[in-house]
Amino acid sequence: MHLKKIPRKDFESINREDFWYDHFEKSEELFYWRKKYDIHEWFHINTSIYEECSDEITKEKLGELIIWLTQKGLTEYAEKIKEIVNKIDFVNNVVFYDYCN
Repeated sequence: MHLKKIPRKDFESINREDFWYDHFEKSEELFYWRKKYDIHEWFHINTSIYEECSDEITKEKLGELIIWLTQKGLTEYAEKIKEIVNKIDFVNNVVFYDYCN
């Protein structure tokens, strides 16, 4: 399970029907975790999933995830997401969730 980013200009230039089938050559992995099915479920409940990827995850949505992770006692994950939120330029990049193999 991955949290990734892709330049907004690339995200917006790809046809929505084909976007999730591309290999995301310009995407960058921000965070990877395994077997945290409760986090995976959070993304399914709180984002739109098409194929194996989410729609754009905003800074505000990641803030909601941080709160949820903290409430669940997953503080190491919450801290990592906080670092990501503080580093990402959300104007020029799109963050998305990907659980492709």
